[in-house]
Amino acid sequence: MPRRSTPTKRGVSVWSTASLPAPIWPRPRAMADEVALVPPVTAQAVKATINHATELQGKRQSWKYHFMVHQFVSNTDAALDAARARGDGSDLEHVRDEQRRGSPPQDAD
Repeated sequence: MPRRSTPTKRGVSVWSTASLPAPIWPRPRAMADEVALVPPVTAQAVKATINHATELQGKRQSWKYHFMVHQFVSNTDAALDAARARGDGSDLEHVRDEQRRGSPPQDAD
């Protein structure tokens, strides 16, 4: 069953769990109740160690590389031609429409 995302005032999506089967809830609820017993400073310290571990695994480098590749492919002849065809290229809704339609990529010269 699909979950539905609901945007909030801050633009953050909140996932509705109403469509999930009931048997899934007892264990996560028990885990959440246990986590809630931890003092906030402990939770913050644990979160910091997890974030540190992901940094050591290369998360930051991965995002930097992804952004670099994104910038590169956004400046290919095919991408620039598509932006010109859309107009000034500042309206991302056109890009989203293309993605939804599944427009095939154009070959770069």
